[in-house]
Amino acid sequence: MRDYACIMLDYEQPNFIKEIQKSIPKEDLYLGETDEDIKNNSYGIEDESHITICYGLENSVKFDDIKEYLFDIKKYNTILVNISTFKNDKFDVLKVDAKCPKAAESNKSISKNFEIHSEYKEFKAHMTIAYMKKGKADKYCKDILDKIEDML
Repeated sequence: MRDYACIMLDYEQPNFIKEIQKSIPKEDLYLGETDEDIKNNSYGIEDESHITICYGLENSVKFDDIKEYLFDIKKYNTILVNISTFKNDKFDVLKVDAKCPKAAESNKSISKNFEIHSEYKEFKAHMTIAYMKKGKADKYCKDILDKIEDML
């Protein structure tokens, strides 16, 4: 598997995410398929809260190449809205959806100007809570602010 570069906005982990994480039984977590996954804590509980602006950049891309497509950090106002999941063949991702118009703008500009290697073509800002075994994340899903688009 090839590794690519990404651009992320780091956040202090919100207390409600910590509480959800504490409530997840260990046996519901997806920890990976290999000993290396488990050793590197590649999956399970996400302990670094962030929103990925763009994933799949070639590692040769330098910050100076992309900085014109980024905003001052204070412009990335983010509102966390609903708890939902991404599902794939191996596991479910429990996440908090995020509304961050400037992150979406940056993603669109970078994607238009650089080759992006990702199977996910639509930008969906979110913070990952945990990687969970298939079918175990649904019980945590909750609409928090389903009308948030009207406020932006």
